[in-house]
Amino acid sequence: MISALIHGNELCGAVALNHLLSSGFTPERGRLILAFANVAAFSRFDSARPYTSRFIDEDMNRLWTVDKLDSRKKSVELIRARALWPLVESADLILDLHSTSLPAPAMLLSGILEKGLNFARKMGYPSYVVADAGHNSGVRLRDFGEFNDPTSAKCAMLVECGQHFDNDSPTVALRTTMAFLL
Repeated sequence: MISALIHGNELCGAVALNHLLSSGFTPERGRLILAFANVAAFSRFDSARPYTSRFIDEDMNRLWTVDKLDSRKKSVELIRARALWPLVESADLILDLHSTSLPAPAMLLSGILEKGLNFARKMGYPSYVVADAGHNSGVRLRDFGEFNDPTSAKCAMLVECGQHFDNDSPTVALRTTMAFLL
């Protein structure tokens, strides 16, 4: 699975997924799920105010626990996360495409588990790897369920493709996607 637009103002991943779709790409084996995650926030994107479309009700990349997904709470992002939940659980590998608000080199956020670090090394691009323990304000897609279980073969990677709206970020997203697929 490759996801883009977890945040509606992080366009580089959507450009990469659009390239895959328009090129007619199909994997030689297995199946590939391409997810434009927070399309509701993206639909509000306004280049004059690009930071107001990160999300509508709450950060979609802090919702990935069964307790939150299974709760009675309602938000635009939770409704969409619930719709994506079966696809996420059916995936063996996930690449979650993001960009940053401040200038930064492209980097893989592998998590602290050995399987994440090994997968980042195997991908080889981008060359910077951050072995972070997660996010204090909630569980990201990368750390959901079996993807954060050291005994599971499932593995997820988050990539920061550079700064939002930088001309190089979509190229980094596409190159990272290719490294992931290989």
